[in-house]
Amino acid sequence: MAEQIFISPKKKGRIAVFLSGRGSNFRAIHEAIAAGTINASVAFVFSNVETAPGLLSARELGLETYYLNPKLFPNR
Repeated sequence: MAEQIFISPKKKGRIAVFLSGRGSNFRAIHEAIAAGTINASVAFVFSNVETAPGLLSARELGLETYYLNPKLFPNR
């Protein structure tokens, strides 16, 4: 079965990526965008782990990144 390509007929999408570890799914999304398999861009990458390797990868790619310390919200 051939891999399907989704291309929005209206406009390019924007994706927010949430990660807490290596970012393997983030890398797969980024590679699919680069290959043209996904018609989108990564708007930002968000993590609840400041030292997450995936967050570092996103920064190295020049993407906007955010970290939120979950300890600031003890009643979440």
